[in-house]
Amino acid sequence: MSALRALGDLLDGSVEQIARAAADGRTFDRETIRLVSDVWDNNTQPFVAAASARTPWGREQRARRALVWLADHGAQRRAWVEAHADVAGLLPPPAERGFARDYLGHVLPNELPLGSGWDEDYELGHAELRHLLVERRGRRLEARLEVTVPRRFAAVTGTQTAASMYLTVPEVDGIDFSCDLRGPVRLDLTDGSIPWLRAGQVTAYLRDDLWHLWTAGRAADALTPPGPTPYRPYPGPARLHGDAMATAAKLVQIVMLEIRSVRFSPRVKQEAVVRLAEVLSGAGTDLLDVGRRARGRERAARGLVAEWIRRGGPELGPWLQERLADTTRWRNPPLPADRPPSPEDELRMVGFRDRDVTVHLAGPPEPWRLRVVAHREVGRLRVTAEPFAVRVGD
Repeated sequence: MSALRALGDLLDGSVEQIARAAADGRTFDRETIRLVSDVWDNNTQPFVAAASARTPWGREQRARRALVWLADHGAQRRAWVEAHADVAGLLPPPAERGFARDYLGHVLPNELPLGSGWDEDYELGHAELRHLLVERRGRRLEARLEVTVPRRFAAVTGTQTAASMYLTVPEVDGIDFSCDLRGPVRLDLTDGSIPWLRAGQVTAYLRDDLWHLWTAGRAADALTPPGPTPYRPYPGPARLHGDAMATAAKLVQIVMLEIRSVRFSPRVKQEAVVRLAEVLSGAGTDLLDVGRRARGRERAARGLVAEWIRRGGPELGPWLQERLADTTRWRNPPLPADRPPSPEDELRMVGFRDRDVTVHLAGPPEPWRLRVVAHREVGRLRVTAEPFAVRVGD
């Protein structure tokens, strides 16, 4: 297997994975769609540059650099690459990852289980909930929270600003959340769990510019080599041979970024994801076929872009042309409004920030589609898991 073929397979596999995750509202997997589409934000240009290099040797060398950089973004990304392409012998051994340092040389915290000594430096008993999202991934229930936690060392540093902590619960066994959103939502995390949620494990990622100064940060600093953490150089900005190949790369990136917008739960448009995945079906193989042409490459690339726009139909086709002409103005794809409510609606997601609540409901006809419902200035909110249900009150 060549590195260039592996990149093409990864793009094809990404589109197929997105299409499967979005096909039916009852199994809609927003997080998978977000993660997979995000790969192609910074990796589309290097792939197309490799595919359009002038010689077979040049194409493979560029592809190797691009593939190594694409896979070198943590264990989850590497596992995804190995699962979706034949990369045997193409990647270096995984690097051992301890603590990293920022550009100032300050050591950064890792994601760790919630009960892993965070309470040495932070008042976990006085956490405040800022954001809650409970969502089905396939048939599994997952939760993500954003909380603020006061620093124990605030008086020493002269600041009372709390740190932000992001909690991930990959498998929720039970939840019974009921709270008045008109005031602060307090919770006690001192025992490494969330009071109103049953789960096997809760992981926490801390965002605090002063973490390196105190107990856990100083211990991590002693174990971490000095200086900013070195990163593999980005294999771009890549030179693309031909204006039409550059246009093709731009269109792939536009589509993937629009699909990635599902990370904003109020903006989820399942129909747009399904239709945009259809636009790019087989794009990796098609780009490889066009790139290896010794003659007529530009004409073939223009034909490929025209075919992608044609697949968009009368609604998405003009939108894609507009986006190609001007990437500075953002407009949602012009698709039909959400389907009407149904008595068979099934709850897929509920989330709140401040007093704004967003709900995703899947309902018929086949294939089931998501409907996004927004509630503003909510007074009370209750979320339960058995069954998964939400109640919104004034």
